[in-house]
Amino acid sequence: MFRDSTACGQFDNRVPHQAGDTVVYDFSLPYGSADIVINHKADQSTSLVNVRDGTKGYAHVVAGIGQVCLYAGQFKLLGKRTVHKCLLWTSVGEVMQDAYIEAACEEAGVIAMPWAALDYHLALEAAACCFTRARRH
Repeated sequence: MFRDSTACGQFDNRVPHQAGDTVVYDFSLPYGSADIVINHKADQSTSLVNVRDGTKGYAHVVAGIGQVCLYAGQFKLLGKRTVHKCLLWTSVGEVMQDAYIEAACEEAGVIAMPWAALDYHLALEAAACCFTRARRH
């Protein structure tokens, strides 16, 4: 879903993603693997995006905050000056829990990038596929 949205030019406006930036998926680090790394050409900064599936629960998503901080620390030790920490997650199914996750991100200096429940996105994708097939026939 992230790949599709960035290919269409849709992205969270708090992360300075522009044409010419490079996006790397599953970037290996000494201790772990960052889900998405965006190297920004304009200002030479880096955005690290940790992706979490809300259907796995609140604790799974919250753990992503610490993980992206660990990855940012590794990037700093590798010489990157500016690192944007981001957590992209699908809803855990409870509005208040999603709000607590956003608040925790803010306290940790992590850009919160909440998405609707995974079922919602999958339904949209299925509808788009059906529409495309119907137009061909």
